[in-house]
Amino acid sequence: MREAYHAGLTSISDGLVEIANLVGSATWIISDLLAETGRTEEAVAVLEPHVPTNCGSLVGHLIDLGRVKDTAALLQQRKSEPVASAWTGTLSTAPPL
Repeated sequence: MREAYHAGLTSISDGLVEIANLVGSATWIISDLLAETGRTEEAVAVLEPHVPTNCGSLVGHLIDLGRVKDTAALLQQRKSEPVASAWTGTLSTAPPL
């Protein structure tokens, strides 16, 4: 299925970056498609507004561009607040059956 996206990707207009900014959850997919067609700078532009959510993908693209200092700075950033655990229950110590 992914190959179908690649078939016409080189003809996609620069508006793809704007679309990616509107669809926050798809930014890593769009950035990977851009990077795979040689548009790594645009891939970075898609991801930068969504740090730290897409930190892993952004780091990879920055390394591909040789932006080592930017990569190191990104990896050294700490999240402002720790993410609260989704689990609020208690663990059972009883054997399972």
